[in-house]
Amino acid sequence: MKDGIAIAGTIAVDEIKKIDKYPNRSELTAIQSVRRSIGGAVSNCSVSLAKIDSSLPIEVIALIGHDEKGRFLLSNLEKYKNINLQHIQIMGETPFTDVIQDSSDHSRTFFSYKGNSSSFNESMIDFRNINSTILHVGYILLLDSLDEEDAIYVRNENGKALENSSRYWY
Repeated sequence: MKDGIAIAGTIAVDEIKKIDKYPNRSELTAIQSVRRSIGGAVSNCSVSLAKIDSSLPIEVIALIGHDEKGRFLLSNLEKYKNINLQHIQIMGETPFTDVIQDSSDHSRTFFSYKGNSSSFNESMIDFRNINSTILHVGYILLLDSLDEEDAIYVRNENGKALENSSRYWY
């Protein structure tokens, strides 16, 4: 019987830099502190659910890089016994976000590097081997390949669906 939640899509490392004040263009500001955290829908949702209910089976479906950031994500997710990492694929570079926190007004500015998340699409999800009742795909619009136009759903100027998608040719 299937049980639990599978979470797929965007996973990243957040590099958080607290600054005095966000500078104007070409100006300098001091960095007060630097820290690192897991980020993206996959890791944030997985860890939150694991903390809420340590008996809930959680499956992670994502791409990470064979790099230090990927190892950081894995080491943080492995801390939770109910998070299954068997669907993680390793390729390319792990996505990250530089989060700039302004101490003067508490605002945050985000600089995101998509890395291998640009390659994540439905083919990365092995639907036959997911053991969960629920599949949540996070930050779909940040997953470039998943968000691409699909010929089967493209319509012409009159609103008629276009036929003969190469996806269904054998």
